[in-house]
Parts: sequence; C-alpha cells; structure tokens
Amino acid sequence: MQNRTYARCLSLIFALIVAIACGISALAAQEGTPTLPEPSEQFYILDEAQVLSESTVQTILTKNEELYAQYGVQIVVLTVRDLQNRDIQSYASDIYKAWEIGGADEKGLLLVLDIAGDNYFTVAGAGLRENMTSTALQAMLNQNLEPDFAAKNYDAGVVKFFNAAAQRAELFVSSQTPAPTVPAPSDSPTSDPTTMPTDTAQKETESLDSNLPQGLFIFASVLAGGVAVFAIVMFVYNRTRQGDRR
Repeated sequence: MQNRTYARCLSLIFALIVAIACGISALAAQEGTPTLPEPSEQFYILDEAQVLSESTVQTILTKNEELYAQYGVQIVVLTVRDLQNRDIQSYASDIYKAWEIGGADEKGLLLVLDIAGDNYFTVAGAGLRENMTSTALQAMLNQNLEPDFAAKNYDAGVVKFFNAAAQRAELFVSSQTPAPTVPAPSDSPTSDPTTMPTDTAQKETESLDSNLPQGLFIFASVLAGGVAVFAIVMFVYNRTRQGDRR
C-alpha cells in the first residue's frame, strides 16, 4: 500500500511539473509572437501610429504608383505604436515576406518605425541588393531619418528617407535591363515566402534582441527544476523502500 502511495505521488508531481512548464511556455510564446497586420488598401503605407501627415502619405502613394508602373519597384512604409519589446528585425522581415513586397523580382524596400520602442528598421529585397546594401541603407537612414526621428519629428524624417530611397531605386533600376511587367499588388503571386530579404539596416543605437523566443528559456528553466525535484523525490522514495525492506 505504501509503495502505491509513493508511486501515485510521484506521478502527480511529474504531471504537475510538465503542465506548468507547458503552460508557461505557451503563454510566453503567445506574448512574444506578434500578429502581423494586413496591408492597407493603398498597400504602400500603413500608419498605425498616426505620425504621418496627409501630405507625406500622398507623396508615398503617388511616387510608388509611378515606380511600380515603370519599374515594378515598391517602397512601403509601416509605423507601429509599440512592438512591446519584440524583435524589430524579425517583425520587419516577416512583414516583407507576408506582404510580398517588390513582387516576384523582389524589387522592394520596407521601412518600419516602432515609435514607443524608439527604433526603426529597413528591409530591401534581392532585386535591389546591388544598390540597397546594408551599408548604403544605413547611410541613408543616418542622413535622412535619424536627425528628425531623434527629435520625434517622424513625418519629416520619413518623407526625407522615402524621397532619397525612391530616387536611388529609380536611378538603379532604370539603368538595368527592363524587367517583365509584374501584376498589381492586390492580385499578384509574388516572391517566394521562404526567401529571406537580402539587405537590412536599423537604428544604430539599438541592439538586436535575441531571435530565440523568451518562452524557450522559461520552459527550459522550469523543466530543469522539475527534473531536479523529480530526481530528489525518486532518491527519497528509493531510500524509503530500502528502509522498509530492512
């Protein structure tokens, strides 16, 4: 009878440890995985943080229509209120792929602003990589966006960066062999979602967060503690059985 009681206690303790570990891991993973927004009807601009003026929005839309019609280039701007400490690099890359920016030829550029996080990040597609290298993007950000961004004049910084990027992309693509016409963003099959963008740049003063989900660390810690508790209980149980046999 005593052995059965010990066995039941051990089973209950182990089941409780596993349940707690799985619950904490699932909760942490849910908190650390952002829900990606859908692109706006205009596609080229989604101002969730509401920091851009109507004039800037129109500039982005008008120039993009011209770039897309002539060269298949898409330069998208996304502002968010708060990423809540989520990794802006992974977030921007996920947006780039999910929205299929730049079409099948990946002639796309994405600028993401995290207002509460005081950070920004750019992602350039493979079709612009010769011209939009990480070094070139960082220089453009430092010159056109960073001064106004630091002063919280987001609208001015965005329009300066956009104009500089549009001019650079247009000069580069127009010098290349004309590419086949790509369909409109709303009804086009575009880039392979498994293809990662080639070049990125971000606010220099911000360090990248770890790409490893926080939930994995929590799960590992709880699991390790559970294994230790289980081992102790098993040790006590075995010693007790030995005592009973004597």
